[in-house]
Amino acid sequence: VYRFLVSSSQITHGKVRISRIIFRHKREDEEIARPEDFITIHESDESSDVLKDEHWFLYVLDKDYAYFVLLPKEISHYNIINYPFMFTPVFEQAIKVAEMPLDDFIEWSKEIENKKKTPNTVLFTNTARCASTLFGSMLQHEEKSVVFAEPHVLAQLSGGQSEGLWRDEELEKLVPASIRAIRKNIPSDQICIIKTTSSEIKLVPYTKLMHDVKYIFMFRRNAVDSVEKSTYRSLGNYAHKMVSVYLTLYKFSPSWYNWIFGVMSFSEGWLFRMLDPKDIKEWAFIVWIAPYLSYRKFENQFCYPIVWHHELIKNTEMVLKGVFKSISEPGHGELNEDCILKALERLKVDSQGGTFLSQEVLKSVPITPYTDEAKKRLKKFVEKIAVPTNITGFDF
Repeated sequence: VYRFLVSSSQITHGKVRISRIIFRHKREDEEIARPEDFITIHESDESSDVLKDEHWFLYVLDKDYAYFVLLPKEISHYNIINYPFMFTPVFEQAIKVAEMPLDDFIEWSKEIENKKKTPNTVLFTNTARCASTLFGSMLQHEEKSVVFAEPHVLAQLSGGQSEGLWRDEELEKLVPASIRAIRKNIPSDQICIIKTTSSEIKLVPYTKLMHDVKYIFMFRRNAVDSVEKSTYRSLGNYAHKMVSVYLTLYKFSPSWYNWIFGVMSFSEGWLFRMLDPKDIKEWAFIVWIAPYLSYRKFENQFCYPIVWHHELIKNTEMVLKGVFKSISEPGHGELNEDCILKALERLKVDSQGGTFLSQEVLKSVPITPYTDEAKKRLKKFVEKIAVPTNITGFDF
């Protein structure tokens, strides 16, 4: 509203534009964050120092600005135990929006860490439907660690990388800047764990100069049907018909599709273009396997071998001990054996209970059968991307 009235988008260096939210809208709860989510009216231009406050959180980026939102509670409140998907309260509870020019944002993110010790930081990447939310909840321990579950700014950057919206040289600046902004209010004697959606593993190479960041990756064998259920739920009751429409639109014009629907649906666009899926099961296969393919490219950057879903469920304590040791630094964020009993308690509850991916919601969602044609096409996919059967779990 302010920009329209004054016909200007200029923000003075060192300042941020603060606007109050008067209307918000998303088509779906999990829709990727965009600046257009809010209609705002200008309040003031203030020093960028205001964003150091622990109530401001990085929401999203575009080609010109970084957008922060003002939240009613301290950012550590929005951890994975309270909110399995933090993008929901960050959107619903936002009070104001602050805009900062992108170049200023990169510079600001460095300045806020110049005179303080940064927290031990972990980028927790994963495939879809692998119990990553459960595992993330096991890593959350009061006054020892804070786990942020799926901040959308990283998902947006990952989708943009896949679709060519961001150049490599831009991502080498924006990904570290975003991580610095996310962890800005976490004490240096705690671990800041950023649990991502299934696509952000592609961002790992852009953080190689951040020597205080560690990486872990979680995967689940033969999870195509589970991913299909979550995909079906996202697309609605006409999912099987809508998938072909979406795939056709995307194939016709990826840029047009992304402008209308956002980049989240095809955040693995490179693999969609390679395999050319035809139905919802093939869509689910790509969403499931793509993170593993990325992991293989730069697994040497990870501090722990793959956290396997089946091992977490069957040998929970062993996995927890190994991961705790790998991500801890004495005096600089440490999870010790005292945390294990509390972590084991998380097995007793649905970590996504009350959300759009709860066990209750997904149990009635149908899946398509493995017809002879479906098996034939999936087998060709596996051969084309050279994934061994012990990873896929397929027996055809």
